[in-house]
Amino acid sequence: MRARRVPWREPRWLIISMTAVLASASVASACTDTTRSGRAPGTTTHAPATSGTASTASDDRAAVLAAYQRFWQVWLRANDPPNPSDPAIAEVETGAQLAGTLLAIERDRDRGERIRLPAKSQYHHTASATIDRSGMQAMVSDCAVDDSIVIQSSTGRVVDNSIETQRITATMIRIGRWWKVSSSQIVRSWPGISAC
Repeated sequence: MRARRVPWREPRWLIISMTAVLASASVASACTDTTRSGRAPGTTTHAPATSGTASTASDDRAAVLAAYQRFWQVWLRANDPPNPSDPAIAEVETGAQLAGTLLAIERDRDRGERIRLPAKSQYHHTASATIDRSGMQAMVSDCAVDDSIVIQSSTGRVVDNSIETQRITATMIRIGRWWKVSSSQIVRSWPGISAC
């Protein structure tokens, strides 16, 4: 598994603990896996369906998915070159996810490595989202293709150019008007490009 090209993910014990707490609050469960240690994501039922409610649910889902896509865009930008001071990171992440991502970016910087997309990249995240009844938390399911490359900054030497398809789950929470990733996990990965 490509251990350095996804945002930090929470350890299995923390995900299980968080899932137990969230389940008691009528929230969906999270999934786990071992993943790259250096980098790392629906239907709403608020009330009986009316045209206004359906529209709001669709708008909420669109906002979650837009924020999730931005999370990955910021991850790539903050790693080429590694810049843990990029203020956009805190705009798309929170809690343990944010703390771990900052450490991962610092580790890449200290190793003298950067992450970028190759020419003619096929990198993408095809995601769907489910928002809980409170409207404050969402679970994202993502089928991603990751063909990003790890490069030694000083020499330009490619350290890792493998390609993976990944099934990712992410938890997002609403903070004020904004959706932020609070955890992300690669549930499963396959070499090359394939369907999830």
